Amino acid sequence: MRSNETKTGIRGMDATTLFKITNFELFAKPNKYVMGAGLVAITSSLCYLAYFNWINRDLKSSENYVAVSEDGSEILRKRSSRWD
Repeated sequence: MRSNETKTGIRGMDATTLFKITNFELFAKPNKYVMGAGLVAITSSLCYLAYFNWINRDLKSSENYVAVSEDGSEILRKRSSRWD
């Protein structure tokens, strides 16, 4: 960089190394590859959560549940409330 050029915006301000490390996105130039990888990661996470919610929605709305009896066997019971 030539001495007569000045940095504009936040890159031009004086900052400590700690501030530059903790706020890296303010000083780094945009990178399309990193942005694409982040977009894929966030989209994958959201799709996984939506899929997991879709699979388990039948279990939530079901009137039956699996209970474990005293001898260790599993029993299918109908959901009931103490208010009934």
